[in-house]
Amino acid sequence: ALFYCPLTRRIIDYVGGVKDIRDRKLKPLIPVDRIFVEDPVRMIRAVKYRNSTGFRMVGRLRRALRKSRDLLEETPYSRMTEEIFKILLSGFSESIFRECQEYAIFRHMLPAFAERVTRDREYAARFYARLGDLDREVREGNEDRRSRGIAYLCADYLYEYSKVGKEPRISFTDAFAELKELIRPVVPANKDIELALVYLIRRRKNYLKGGKLEITPPSERPRQEDEPLHASRDGDGTADSGGRRRADAVGEAGDGDVEKKKRRRRRRPRSRTRRDDAPRDGASRDEAPRDGASRDDAPSRGGAAAKSV
Repeated sequence: ALFYCPLTRRIIDYVGGVKDIRDRKLKPLIPVDRIFVEDPVRMIRAVKYRNSTGFRMVGRLRRALRKSRDLLEETPYSRMTEEIFKILLSGFSESIFRECQEYAIFRHMLPAFAERVTRDREYAARFYARLGDLDREVREGNEDRRSRGIAYLCADYLYEYSKVGKEPRISFTDAFAELKELIRPVVPANKDIELALVYLIRRRKNYLKGGKLEITPPSERPRQEDEPLHASRDGDGTADSGGRRRADAVGEAGDGDVEKKKRRRRRRPRSRTRRDDAPRDGASRDEAPRDGASRDDAPSRGGAAAKSV
């Protein structure tokens, strides 16, 4: 709502926004009886801006938010997905989700997590602590991958409450399906869920030892690239991909199996078909017919059949 004139280098303020910024207040420009009815996602943004700026929400905005919270139920999955990832990668996800839970709008954003946070205090403490770890990764390590956001969001559920995650050997297919259902209505790309699951499988040993996904602080380690989609070899982090592993992965179907397939392809005999114009009895291709007729006058094989057709 603020404008800037580059010629005079002055801020043009028609709504008293500069004073509100100095007073550290978060106020709506649209009347409160319309602001959330027109776009319910503004409730999530209000909480997000309050936590990222440290400003105070005015009373009428807080009351309108509590009154209109059920309007979020009809939010399209695509818009909810974008808002959730903006929060996860904002560096303030812990405080934002805590306040969303206080306003009872978290159940419309991530219902499976909201239900467990509400009835299980131990899980709630782990859940918010894990989001705090993610915030440090974002602020200190410049983390910006959606797959890591999904990993930190789902880590404690997979390791502590999922039957698949407690197995000595995690089934990749089963775990993938479970995580995909867990984070609804968020609908990320399948690749992001796969990379998140690979990361969680490889970090399970760290989690079981010290309760952390990363032992070294983000400022003291280089950025880790996303790992390929294949199982880990170590005992506590092994996984059974269930047919989702790439052909060149290292595991049960290792490099030796790939080489065998290549050798089988080389040995496969090629089909040999005799060309119609191939010379007979060892005659060269350029040699003229023996009866003295020119090549163009010589009847081709199957010529009579062609004429009759």
